Amino acid sequence: MQPNVIIPVLNKFFLTRDCLRSLRRHAPEQDMEVLVEDNGSADATAAGLDPLGAELFGDRFRAIHLAENRNFAPACNLGAREAGGRHRFFLNNDTVLPPGWYPPLLEALRGGCGAAGPLLMYPARGPLPLDRVRHLRVACQPKLHFCHL
Repeated sequence: MQPNVIIPVLNKFFLTRDCLRSLRRHAPEQDMEVLVEDNGSADATAAGLDPLGAELFGDRFRAIHLAENRNFAPACNLGAREAGGRHRFFLNNDTVLPPGWYPPLLEALRGGCGAAGPLLMYPARGPLPLDRVRHLRVACQPKLHFCHL
């Protein structure tokens, strides 16, 4: 079964565009369904999301346009219900994926983890020349045992 990537968005189309482009560049070799839940955006997202998704992912892309902002968690839940694959990857629209992001997460899920989070880095900017860790690869194994990958 193909994995699903679920991305709730509200405005800031430039972030969503960069996220989807990075996903296309660094997507796994197998098919991946991409679902974007638009929480009632009032910017270029409303008009630009469908053509961009079709250009990058063809019929493996679906946009769900909501009339109003249902907020992040309900949009994630909607995407999870709509997804057809076995594995679901949730992204914020400000995510830019690096090469190799997918195999460690899939390995953790296949190894028995019920949920796994990647290494997230804040981008380098200002006087801080190095990226900074935002989230450090946490997984939830059976019986709610949490660990670092």
